[in-house]
Amino acid sequence: MQQVHSAQILRVTLKDIGKETLGAGCDGVIIPPGLKIAAGVRTADCLSIFVYTEHGLTGALHAGWRSIAEGIGTRFLKIAESEGFEGRDMIFQAGPAICPSCYEVGPDVLKKFPGQAAEGNKLNLLKALSIQLQESGAKAENIKFSRKKWECTAENDCFFSHRRGDSSRMLAFAIQY
Repeated sequence: MQQVHSAQILRVTLKDIGKETLGAGCDGVIIPPGLKIAAGVRTADCLSIFVYTEHGLTGALHAGWRSIAEGIGTRFLKIAESEGFEGRDMIFQAGPAICPSCYEVGPDVLKKFPGQAAEGNKLNLLKALSIQLQESGAKAENIKFSRKKWECTAENDCFFSHRRGDSSRMLAFAIQY
């Protein structure tokens, strides 16, 4: 995927197998049942979100504030539901990302996230995406965002962080087998 901080989602098909690069200008991918491939996302403070169902759907999302503000969670659920999958059956798991106490943003960003996702000038990406997913049909108990201080990309040197000035990115995969 050539990530651009958007809400664009690529639905992988059989014709895509073997291509070197998929998804120019997208930040999410849906792998339907039966395709035995891996999809990866690169992050350095944004959320990497992996989605799966017991019925074989797999997905990966790169979700920063722009993607969430544009509705990447809602868009993913709509596409998956158009394929016959239920939002309430999907499991969402987040990888390491910047924590709210380290994610200071300007008023132009904060106004895109009214309510519980912002506190003062800090934005909670996990909460913002969780709210969006629940409002679009996902069950709260299926959104797995365990957060510990050591998982904050800005605070832990084991992770790359754009906020710390890193130009490298972490790569995480969702694999359907």
